Amino acid sequence: MEVQLDFRSTSDRKIYDLRDTGISSIMLLGHYTYQRAGQVLKQHQHNNMFEICYLETGKQIYEIESKEYLLKGGDLLLTKPNQIHGTSNYPESIGSLYWIILKAPDENQSLLGFKKSWSESLYSELLNAPHVHFPGNQRIRQRFRTLESQCRSRDRPLINLHIFNSIVSILLEVIELSKSDNSVDLP
Repeated sequence: MEVQLDFRSTSDRKIYDLRDTGISSIMLLGHYTYQRAGQVLKQHQHNNMFEICYLETGKQIYEIESKEYLLKGGDLLLTKPNQIHGTSNYPESIGSLYWIILKAPDENQSLLGFKKSWSESLYSELLNAPHVHFPGNQRIRQRFRTLESQCRSRDRPLINLHIFNSIVSILLEVIELSKSDNSVDLP
């Protein structure tokens, strides 16, 4: 059921391949802006990868490990490594959605190239996040927008450091937001 990462962009679905940034673990940033419903996102999994989705606008039903979540504009969804996920039997809806795919570290590697203790802490916090569906905030929205802007300007000096900084900021914000008691599942 594992699926290869899709790095193809279209007019309403942009994919930024970040594997060449020199930042270990970072695979891609995606952003779709659909004016009409898309296809059903079939059930799949990413081997040893986290996927963080931020639904900026719209509504979307996602399923992780047979449990459905209704995302509304401003919500985040955290899919942990090897979890089976998709849009259940629903098409990708009208709206704007960002997603980051982050590779978990292999045995003798660190997450994002951090020293071992930082890497272990960050990985553990993501893996053990108490909620996988939770509301975002204006900071997370701005951080995703900033990250996309940086990804479009890859020829600027120091841009990979800015991308790294944005991703770390997003991850830290996601960890804090995942601890909120505002998680909402489908009834």
